This record gives sequence, C-alpha cells and structure tokens, in this order.
Amino acid sequence: MGYGLEFYGANGQLIFDTDNFSGAQTLTIQDGHPTTLANNSTVTVPSDALMFARVSSGNLYGAKNHTTGVYTNKSGQTISYFFARETNSVSNISGSGTYGLEIYGTNGTTVNFSTRRVANSTLNFIKVFDHNELANSESILSSTSTSGIYISVDYQHYASTSEITSIVNGFYWTSNSIRYDGYIETSEGGVDTSDVTSKGTIALVRLRTS
Repeated sequence: MGYGLEFYGANGQLIFDTDNFSGAQTLTIQDGHPTTLANNSTVTVPSDALMFARVSSGNLYGAKNHTTGVYTNKSGQTISYFFARETNSVSNISGSGTYGLEIYGTNGTTVNFSTRRVANSTLNFIKVFDHNELANSESILSSTSTSGIYISVDYQHYASTSEITSIVNGFYWTSNSIRYDGYIETSEGGVDTSDVTSKGTIALVRLRTS
C-alpha cells in the first residue's frame, strides 16, 4: 500500500486496509450479546450469523438443527454465547462519544470501519481448525487463560439414549485449557467407544471488550 491506513491486530494480522477494502467483510457482534442460554434451552441462530459459545469450566455440548437453525444447549450448565455476522459496513457504538477514527464509504455516510466499535467489541482469532482436523480428546488450548475465549458451535451434535451417546464438536473447558470431545459410545452388550473427528470449520476466538 502506497497511501492510506492499515490496522493490525495483536497477532500481526491485517484487520483493515483503506487501499484494499472494496468487497471486504468483517464480523460484527449482535447488539446485546454476549448473553446466556440455560441448560436444555434453545435459541434460533439467524441464517446469516455464526454462533460462538463458552463456559467457565466443564462441558460445552450442544446440538444444532441445520434445517430450523435451532441450537439446544446440552452442556449440563448455562453457557455464554453471541452471534456474529459478516458485514462490509459498521455502525457507530453508543457511549463512545466522538472519540476515535471512522472511515466512510464513497457515499459519505456508510461507516466502513470505526475504532469506536473496535474499542467496544472485537474478535481476536486465535486458531481455526479445518474439517476432520481434531481427534477425540485432543488439546485445543493449553497453559493459557480461557477468560474471554469463545469457540464456534455451529456444527455441534449431541444425542443420548439408554444405549448410545453421540457427541460431535463437543468441548471440555478449564480455566487454562480446552479439549475437543468427539465420540459415539454404545452400551448394548458392553461399552464400546468410537472416536469421531471434528466436523466443519471451528474458530477459536477471544472477545475483547472495553
């Protein structure tokens, strides 16, 4: 870039480039989020949104119906979650006053980038895992504080009967580690467990708020 502005994240990743923004997308967090979802409760994930969730410790299990978009929390506890959407424009955040830097589109009114929004809520991508990349019981994060960390749960699956338990894209959380859980366990005629690799793309992010 010869002229203009570039913004970089804590990991050195390019967040925004005024010289190359045409058609670019960014993620914005839905107003009022993060919020909570009680165990066995449901929420409908908008078709244009990604869902990220976390717990302080223990299981983060759930199931999403990809026909209806309904997500059911099966973690055995309340979870924290938020929806994030792709957009090529960002609206102002109330409470930030008139401080900060805003970049407008060619029409002079559309806000393409705002440090006032970045100051309020940003996603720092820590890791992205491909389809089938994670094995059952594999460590996703270790020796790192999980405070403020969320993971995408759009491909989670959970089913449990007296004879079979099926978990895909489940996670086990501690204060400084996250583990992937994926398996099918049957108990008819004795216990038998088959490992299941992760499905879809999984993003691990840290939510940074002012």
